[in-house]
Amino acid sequence: MNYLKKYMEIKKTMPIKKICEVIRKNKSFLITSHYEPEGDSLGSQLAMAEMLRQLGKKYIIVDPDKPPARYEFLKNIKKIEQPSKKYYDFDVALVLDCPVMERIRDVAEVIGKKPIVNIDHHISNRNFGVVNYVDPKASSAGEIMYAVATALGCRMNKDLAAYIYLAMLTDTGGFRYSNTTANTMRIVAELVGLGINPKEMYEKIYEAHSLASRKLLGMCLNTLKVSSDGKIAWMYLTKAMFKKAGATAHDAENFVNFPRFIEGVKIAMIFSDNAKRGFTKVNFRSNESWANVNKIATKFGGGGHVSASGCVVKGDIKTVEKKIMKEVRAALV
Repeated sequence: MNYLKKYMEIKKTMPIKKICEVIRKNKSFLITSHYEPEGDSLGSQLAMAEMLRQLGKKYIIVDPDKPPARYEFLKNIKKIEQPSKKYYDFDVALVLDCPVMERIRDVAEVIGKKPIVNIDHHISNRNFGVVNYVDPKASSAGEIMYAVATALGCRMNKDLAAYIYLAMLTDTGGFRYSNTTANTMRIVAELVGLGINPKEMYEKIYEAHSLASRKLLGMCLNTLKVSSDGKIAWMYLTKAMFKKAGATAHDAENFVNFPRFIEGVKIAMIFSDNAKRGFTKVNFRSNESWANVNKIATKFGGGGHVSASGCVVKGDIKTVEKKIMKEVRAALV
């Protein structure tokens, strides 16, 4: 705990102080995050909602998409709603785990001209808020939520601990990715000490797959390609596959890791036409000592992390594939 207290003293000198001021001075908030929400975005939003509840603030959580079914076990998950034509009354918008405003889609219209607090850990974040707290060294937005909760003096009850643990667990790949730091594990140790069951959480997130997801994975793996030098591996996902499997975009979460697991592969990708009409979505993963895929994604209007990024590019899969492969090969020279 001494280390964590020292860590928080450092954090208090950063923009987190401004975030605390905004939260304390205002009465109502809209919480949101990117489309196709995953564990970090969901855990962070629910963690922020719990903090606001403890402080006696009003809040609403509005996301572009519904949470995946695998997260239905989370307390208060059903409080997350999608944009509608109803009137939303709030003072400030809290945009979490989202590098660019385009990724909150229709929620941007709900926010309108209200002030935005931008809290994120993506290196590609564009600092679009009136207050921006972007910490690329943090393992996850969830790790930042721990810092915010501590700075606000919120009680780390079991609900708040579970939300933060979920966020950190999923964005570190079960604490296996290079963004897992000593500080990450110190925070996790505290959360487990509060009663979080790592085995139960892991099983619910990583071992509870739908039949549709497994069917979709089988079709996706059948498209696997590997470059002649063995350094690049990629797969395809098409609308026809999703339809045949009866699957949704959420069912394809983490598929990109399968080509990444092949020995010798430095960059892995999935090309999917299940994005908006006329566009192809590309997910990247890499061994960061070999290539910074965030730089590649950024060239096509996307972004993310050094070893995990994505973009949505105008054109069909084959056209986009040619453009992307040119940049990927150049990155490995």
